[in-house]
Amino acid sequence: MEHQGLDSREKILMATQDLLMEYGVEGTTTKLIAQRAGVNPVTVFRIFKTKEALLFEIVTKVASDELTKLKVVLEKDFTSIESFFHELNATAVESFLVSKKTFPEIMNGNADLGNDFFDFCSSFLLQAAQLVATKLARLQEQGLLRKVDFMDLSFCHFTLCMGATSTMDHNNQTLLGKSIQRSIEDMTQLLIKGLKP
Repeated sequence: MEHQGLDSREKILMATQDLLMEYGVEGTTTKLIAQRAGVNPVTVFRIFKTKEALLFEIVTKVASDELTKLKVVLEKDFTSIESFFHELNATAVESFLVSKKTFPEIMNGNADLGNDFFDFCSSFLLQAAQLVATKLARLQEQGLLRKVDFMDLSFCHFTLCMGATSTMDHNNQTLLGKSIQRSIEDMTQLLIKGLKP
């Protein structure tokens, strides 16, 4: 992928993200990053200090982009709990698939980026769950679902989506013979049955 017209920092970030999808964390060397970005390897370390710092910035950017997509969904008006979860499912699955494609070793737990990374991921999931819980409370006020612990429900939903996405068949993106989206929709219907007023 060409990265002309960008400053060195952006070239390095884009090159690294491309390489992560091709070679994974271990295969993405700083030498490859510099080569793909068209910069001197010293420039990579001058800007980012360590490979881990570079990876952390990419994870932060991807997470921020995905959180923005979630906020767009949560700003919409919904007339049913089914339509809300349908939109939320699609966004969550897309988000997990983007993360899984960009950071396969990280998403599968095969790359240790340290406590800062773990803390960031926990904070990100908490922030996303709080946003969803706030929307669920509004939907409850509209009479679309009964009162429950909305944070627990948010985490339950994210766990459902993340677990289903993580265990899908990598060749054709299916779970139990169904599309990943269909599997999550079916599981969400079970949740919805218990949420109706």
